[in-house]
Amino acid sequence: MSGQTNLTCLLFKFSDDVKLHMGKLAMWRLKTHGAFAGTWLSDYVPNTLGGFIKNTAEKVKPDCPLIGQDGSTFNFMGIAAKTLNDNNMTEEAMEMTSRVMGSGSYGEALNIIGEYVNITSVDDDEAEDFFNDEDEGQGMSL
Repeated sequence: MSGQTNLTCLLFKFSDDVKLHMGKLAMWRLKTHGAFAGTWLSDYVPNTLGGFIKNTAEKVKPDCPLIGQDGSTFNFMGIAAKTLNDNNMTEEAMEMTSRVMGSGSYGEALNIIGEYVNITSVDDDEAEDFFNDEDEGQGMSL
């Protein structure tokens, strides 16, 4: 790879409760640049490594008929998990279930479920079945 240097890269990960004074950190970086060749990750990656890897694959979210179902969190979670499993998304189903179980409120649980499935209405499925039912001959054609 062109642009490689003989530098040792250090990346310090801090937990969310650590309070950094960005001004002091920036001054330290500038004062020690000659000795350590310190640079920000946001400068180093694009200028030396050619940029961050883009996550171009958008998550596929299957349709999940939750509107019109019993509104309990556990029922929604079960229906969404079944939908994910039916779409070969077992890992996502387990992850979603774990996150919902750890959520702090009904609203947070619904938001988490919505990250994994497209929430649709039960009536949408029934209407689709009605219009696509060729065996009965009762479908409507326009």
